[in-house]
Amino acid sequence: MRALLLVALALPLTGCDSQMTLQEVCNTHPEYCEDVPLTGWCVKERSEVIWKRYEHNDKDPNSIYNELLSLENFVNCIEKAVKIENREQAKERESARVESYIAAQTSLTNIQEKTQNDASPYLSFYHWTRFHNRQALNRFLDAESQGKLDSATLKGFAASYYSQSNPKRATGYLLETLPELPQPAVDAFLDLSKLFMDQRNNEQAYIFAKMAAISNPEMVNPQRLKMLSLSSGQKQSLLDEQAQQRLTQLAEGKFSAKSIKM
Repeated sequence: MRALLLVALALPLTGCDSQMTLQEVCNTHPEYCEDVPLTGWCVKERSEVIWKRYEHNDKDPNSIYNELLSLENFVNCIEKAVKIENREQAKERESARVESYIAAQTSLTNIQEKTQNDASPYLSFYHWTRFHNRQALNRFLDAESQGKLDSATLKGFAASYYSQSNPKRATGYLLETLPELPQPAVDAFLDLSKLFMDQRNNEQAYIFAKMAAISNPEMVNPQRLKMLSLSSGQKQSLLDEQAQQRLTQLAEGKFSAKSIKM
């Protein structure tokens, strides 16, 4: 365990301009690390919090959102660590984890309170999904109406929001995000397959399910593919060819959402 912790501390923050280690960041900016002390648990989550704080950019509306997510992940992780602590183990270690949890939870709550009225669509959607803050949702929808959902993340938020009430709109957003996702985007393929099924477009539902099956066969039930193929009214061989072509287009950066029949 000790060796792994030392290795983690020495890992460079590859997302940053300089190749600093976590220990160097903590030495230079102790305020980034004091509420997420090293306790032997949640090393990856702790590193991510420090990384996001180090990379923070006041001009990037996504920065605070990323810090919120990383801190939230750390709090959830350390909370589990506190719960599974063996009561017969050293009380000092148990106390350190509890103190770390309290400190991180306090920091998380402070950021949540400071950002609850923020106009950023990232933060607005966060507060809607976490606290069902209706005003936050209205701000997010206002940003949508003003054409401010200009990133794959924000379009993904919109797709999630509309998935039940307006599957066609959700589909449009999700299709727009595809070229920006790491490929093959199996989860997105499956989401699109379901959305098209909800719209009774079994041809497209099959193609996206087939794309997922080609990329990761274990993720798709063969019976589902067969059912979609039969109900599509098209030759399976032609649909399979389209699925492969679409995967190639995505891999080569030539995919266009406008080419999909809605």
